[in-house]
Amino acid sequence: MNVMFAKMMGTTGFSYTTSWGESEEQSETIAIGTTSGVKTELLPGQAATAVLSANKGALEVEVVYLAKLRGNVAVNFKIPYKGHHFWGPSIDSVMKSGGLENEVIIKETIKLDFYTDGSLKVYDKIYGLPL
Repeated sequence: MNVMFAKMMGTTGFSYTTSWGESEEQSETIAIGTTSGVKTELLPGQAATAVLSANKGALEVEVVYLAKLRGNVAVNFKIPYKGHHFWGPSIDSVMKSGGLENEVIIKETIKLDFYTDGSLKVYDKIYGLPL
């Protein structure tokens, strides 16, 4: 799936399965990290603070589905109807005669949080200057 909004762009993939008609939430805890290692020489008595930071983004997508029945219903009449024991009325006419809607709109909201631009910076603990 290609995702593009504002000035951010990326490619990601995910898979999620749930039962029809059930509301469900799935979350995952992640650790933010960086792959760059940091080596800093300190003077005697000097202390340092390492700051790990990243930009957090969020994406919310609403997917709207329209589900509709179509086709025919197989009916077997004990006493012939219109000269037939078997009849195949359309599902639309069966639903309409029962006062039922033949379509339903389902809305699904998908929320994705993500992190970009992870960085690790080291500062002098007393003066706050970058090392």
